[in-house]
Amino acid sequence: MTAAARAAGTRLAANPLRVVVDHRAAVTLVLGLLGGAVLLVVVANRLARRAGGWYVVRRRLGREARVTVAAFVNPVRRWLRYRRLEAFR
Repeated sequence: MTAAARAAGTRLAANPLRVVVDHRAAVTLVLGLLGGAVLLVVVANRLARRAGGWYVVRRRLGREARVTVAAFVNPVRRWLRYRRLEAFR
């Protein structure tokens, strides 16, 4: 171990908050992202509870997804059925 490495280790041990001070932007970013994630979970939970619970929300989202898929798939199905019927005429 060199004298510089020993001195750096001594400085770090003498002031453990030095890492936080040196990387203030990264620490702020990580804490901000964690805070945003916690806020998102809390708000989602409040909205789900207000809507009747997670089970109701999951069923409603599933129903909306099925209706949306059907809205895009049904015209294609009708067109394919029409083409098949035209081939036999």
